[in-house]
Amino acid sequence: MTREEFERAFNCGECFGHGYLTERTADEAGETSDVTTSTLAFVDGEAVALPEPHTYGGAPLMTALLNRRSSREFSTDPIPLDVLSDLLWAATGVNRKDSGKLTAPTAINRQNLTVYVATARGLYRYNPQAHSLVPVVAGDLRAATGSQAFAATVPVNLVFVSDDSGMPGDPAGYDGLVYAGSHAGAVSQNVYLFAASAGLATVV
Repeated sequence: MTREEFERAFNCGECFGHGYLTERTADEAGETSDVTTSTLAFVDGEAVALPEPHTYGGAPLMTALLNRRSSREFSTDPIPLDVLSDLLWAATGVNRKDSGKLTAPTAINRQNLTVYVATARGLYRYNPQAHSLVPVVAGDLRAATGSQAFAATVPVNLVFVSDDSGMPGDPAGYDGLVYAGSHAGAVSQNVYLFAASAGLATVV
């Protein structure tokens, strides 16, 4: 599925059962900002600039791995914008500005996985290069992003969409669907490790 197909589907009110879903919640308080996922602005055509991510600190990697786990019990408390900023940067943000490469690997550096953020305010597309949220559809679409009941009430659902169509120059035997799953797995693990470091709950 391409990004355009996914966005058209939500604009038409359709729901796709496939895709990758991660629920997030703020179980432990950290740094806070005045803006949260429940007060995030949604204005068509106006991207929301995210705060600079905190790229230092957090739990040591081995501690985050020790605490990495899935949870199906979530708070409904909104997530501060700076925590959401750190989460999205950890998921697939730009960590080498000279080359534009990301925290999560993709085959042949395709960078063809897009992270969508569903909140009570609307559906947004994460732009790693600008570190911003691009409004896609206004309104609460959280229930449409997953089949489990808690999908409708958690503060944030992340939806991973890969464009698995081929491109000129792809090697023989390139299987976009296989790579799409690999890419989503890498991003998902980044989300899990950030959640473990920040004391948040998540499930894939």
